Parts: sequence; C-alpha cells; structure tokens
Amino acid sequence: MVNDNALKLLNHIGNELKLLWSQMDMYQELFCAEKDKRRVLLQATAPGFFVIIQLTLVESILMRVIRLMDPATTNNNNDNCSLQGLKKALPQDMGGLRNSIDSLFNQYKDDPFKTLKAVRNKALGHNDLTKRDALAPNQLWINFTDEDYKNVQQLAGAL
Repeated sequence: MVNDNALKLLNHIGNELKLLWSQMDMYQELFCAEKDKRRVLLQATAPGFFVIIQLTLVESILMRVIRLMDPATTNNNNDNCSLQGLKKALPQDMGGLRNSIDSLFNQYKDDPFKTLKAVRNKALGHNDLTKRDALAPNQLWINFTDEDYKNVQQLAGAL
C-alpha cells in the first residue's frame, strides 16, 4: 500500500505535470505552427508580446522539468517534491514505477540534459554573474537554441 507521503508527492508532481503539459501545448500552438499560419498569427498580433510569451514559456517549462529531476532531498536534508523524492517514498513493491524513475534518470545523465541543468542552475535559478557576464551588455535574456528546446521537449515527454 502507498503511504501518505508518497500520495502527497504524487499529487504535487501530477499538478506540476498538468501545468507543464498545458504550457507545452500552448507553446506548440503558438510557435510550432506551420509558417503561413504562424505568419498570419504574428502579423495580427504584437510581435513583442509573443517574444515575451515564448521566452516565459521556455523558461518556465525548463524550470518545471528540471525541478522534477532534483534529488530526493536538499543539502539541508529537506525533502524535495521531485521524482527521486517520490521514489524514496514509494514502497518497495512498487517496482514498476521505481524502475521507470530509474530509467528516466539514466536518460537524464546524458550531455544534452546536463547542459539544461546548468542553464537552470546558473542562469534561471540563481542568475549566476559569470553566466550573465557572457551575454551582450544589453541582452535581457539567455538565448535558447532549437536544440535546447528539443532536449527540454524530449525530457518532458519522457516524464
């Protein structure tokens, strides 16, 4: 039987995933449309608005995905609402879900995802000065490449 802590974590993670999927659907609807449809949409609206929305969605999706991949506890031994936290709280007889979490983390160890984690930690989570200094003086945000977003989509899809 699943304990209360595991149920609570599963509920919180489920809510994170619901919002993540809604954001990804919105992003794809707005920015992955066919060029002609996208052109009409963008010409009919304020392009500056869509740049901000695109940046906001990408940053939020990345933060949400990577946050779910955090360790079970922080350095202070506080529990994290993460997949590793869920795995820790699950009973041993829930081997299928535990194995799925392990499989996802094995995939997460690959280089493209390490890069995303560094972006989250250095630029989005902590506004690291060295990362900031690497940008042009008047640049307001970090640039995500198409490859970065494909990696975020791949990891989110695996969730």
